[in-house]
Amino acid sequence: MKGGWSLAAILLLSVFTAPRTVRAAEVERRLGAMGTSLTINLLGEERPALLQASEKALRNIESTEQRLSTWKRDSELAAVNAAVPGKPVPLSPALRDDLESALACARETDGAFDPTAGALVAIWRLRTGGRVPSDDERKVALEK
Repeated sequence: MKGGWSLAAILLLSVFTAPRTVRAAEVERRLGAMGTSLTINLLGEERPALLQASEKALRNIESTEQRLSTWKRDSELAAVNAAVPGKPVPLSPALRDDLESALACARETDGAFDPTAGALVAIWRLRTGGRVPSDDERKVALEK
């Protein structure tokens, strides 16, 4: 090609100037928490950074479960739920914040989200196969 670029020159130039593709690393973690199974998938360029991020996520999930789980008898929330009604219970700052957020969510959804539904979950036996409670049982649970 007189006065122009040859196809070979254009291809050779494109090889050296094209953006390099970085092979992505992937980390997948599976765990159980709060009565369900969870999968954490992370994609990025550096596997060590992904592993570190996945460990941080796991620690946060474990911490949250230790505060809020109603599946663990030794969680902080389980202790609150087992307390005598009307008797003050000390709360960690994190649990206080969690409960304030849950109540705010209940207000913002006009009660569609109800963090106080534990008595209803219990009478419907949602964790053990389920059943239909009587009208009287539902009335008592709603009063709680």
